[in-house]
Amino acid sequence: MQYLIEKINKIESHIKESSASSEEITLELIGIIKDMASEIDTLKKSNEELENYINSIDEDLGTMEALFLEEVEDTDYEEICDDDFMEINCDSCKETIYVDKEIYNNRKEFKCPNCGNVIEFAHEI
Repeated sequence: MQYLIEKINKIESHIKESSASSEEITLELIGIIKDMASEIDTLKKSNEELENYINSIDEDLGTMEALFLEEVEDTDYEEICDDDFMEINCDSCKETIYVDKEIYNNRKEFKCPNCGNVIEFAHEI
């Protein structure tokens, strides 16, 4: 982009000095427009690549979530939570959150992943 700014400044200088013909200025403007189009095309391609990458991650996450939910039944949730996790209810969004016991024991507070509310733990570290 710095290159384009320099070219625009050059044209502005030519216009102020009236040393350039309208044909020269027009050709320089056309060059700037072509450069801008090329830059926009590059940005568009980069954006498409990022969009494809994000969609791929989203699909992978959906697959993993589906596999996890298939394998774990409701009765298994209780077993998992009893062993390694604390069940905490968010006062703000009313959702049940499962917090790793190690995190619970080593922190005073936790941010709700659903609404961002800070949940303070009722224990001393």
